[in-house]
Amino acid sequence: MPILTIDKFYGGLSSGERLGIDGSFYFSNGLNYKDNPDAITGNLGLVKDSATTVVDLIKWGAYDTVALNHYFYGDGGRIYRRTSAGVYSVLRTVSNSSGQGLEVFNDYVWYTQNSQLGRYGVLSGAPSFTDNWQTGLNGTTSWRPLKNFLNLLLVGNGRYLGTVDSASTWTATKLTFPIGWYVRDIDVMGDYACIAVNDAEDITKATRGILFFWDGSSSTFNFFSELNEGGGISSIQANQDSVVINAGLIGNLYLYTGKNNKIKRVPFVGRGKTAYVYPGANCNFNGMTHFGISNGTSTNVYRGVYAYGQPELDYPNSLNFEYQISTQTTTGTTLQIGCLFPFGNQLFVSWKDASTYGMDLLSTTDLQPTLSYKTRLISFDQEVEFTRFKIFFDTLTAGLDIKLYRYADRGGQTLLGRANYEIDGGLTNKLFEGTDIGFRATDVQFELALNNIIPTATGTVTTMPTVSKLLVEYKPTNTL
Repeated sequence: MPILTIDKFYGGLSSGERLGIDGSFYFSNGLNYKDNPDAITGNLGLVKDSATTVVDLIKWGAYDTVALNHYFYGDGGRIYRRTSAGVYSVLRTVSNSSGQGLEVFNDYVWYTQNSQLGRYGVLSGAPSFTDNWQTGLNGTTSWRPLKNFLNLLLVGNGRYLGTVDSASTWTATKLTFPIGWYVRDIDVMGDYACIAVNDAEDITKATRGILFFWDGSSSTFNFFSELNEGGGISSIQANQDSVVINAGLIGNLYLYTGKNNKIKRVPFVGRGKTAYVYPGANCNFNGMTHFGISNGTSTNVYRGVYAYGQPELDYPNSLNFEYQISTQTTTGTTLQIGCLFPFGNQLFVSWKDASTYGMDLLSTTDLQPTLSYKTRLISFDQEVEFTRFKIFFDTLTAGLDIKLYRYADRGGQTLLGRANYEIDGGLTNKLFEGTDIGFRATDVQFELALNNIIPTATGTVTTMPTVSKLLVEYKPTNTL
């Protein structure tokens, strides 16, 4: 009888439910296929790091390499400091601020407000705050991004790009953009600053977005590239020779490499709904672009941290729902990701979950508590009878549990079998068969749920099952 083999997992989330690139899947939660592209296991988990100190949505993060402190800026104007010992405190609540921008430059923490540029320093001495270091910034905007570039601090100043040099000289209008346009995000691509500018301050009202590139010394920008998608540009992540763009309002990803190409879209946004990314909720971590869904009207899109990239050169670029926040909430319009900030092999992730706020930190030992993998819809041109199923996995150890489910002809979830250490011992594969689990269908999906049912004393898990292959035996029935 024919055998259906499922042993490729490296294709990431598929945009379609039936068709997708080789190895792609319909959905996963907490899946790790990057370390070993030929198997799936559990990802490291996000753990709340801020206790009860963080009480607004953090939009930006920065790090002082001298005093070894992290600084974070919330949408309520609060500037937080996290010491190297992991202790959070509120240094200041800035008036007339929604956390517009934050950066460490030239021994100061710089922060933008509704109409001002402030700074805190000197960090190597006895620092103090000057909220009004520069006043009268252009326009009223929720985003005034800051970015180090060469010997300059770049400042999103409404329709202008402002700069501060190493001698603390302020230039409010170093670059000028069209009237009515606003700087949304800034990053660095190789030798150029990349400045994302939209034709409206509110991303939901923007119709055009342009990337301007500047070498830091010319009197105007060097070249530009317009993104032809309604909604403008929500966030960018630049690399040595390219820019990954979170564009518009429906989860589209573009890649700029001299021209803009659409490369992926986030699934499950839904028709007529929106989902987009804040400028601070995008970073490069572990060699891949990471971003969080920050806002929008979609109730179905999964909100947490996504990763886009390839495990290595021989594998395709893929999108994965990488991490869920520490509350384990994954959907709903009251869940927002505000900021991603990489730090070595760890990642800070800020969030708002209804009326609760926090900053998570990626653990180096604890894994996500639940893992699921669901295949794309497998379609046959006639009804087939499924008879036997076999899962292959690494040796089971204490607490490890694998469940296999099926969805026949768009029906509900049905359990086909379970491999469990406490029941089966240290197996490396398990066969499921019998008249009670056989079924007929023309369209089918399979789901693997991986779990550890014996957490540590602190409620965390440090081991999860690793599955490498699923075999499904079936036979045609010669019936439509």
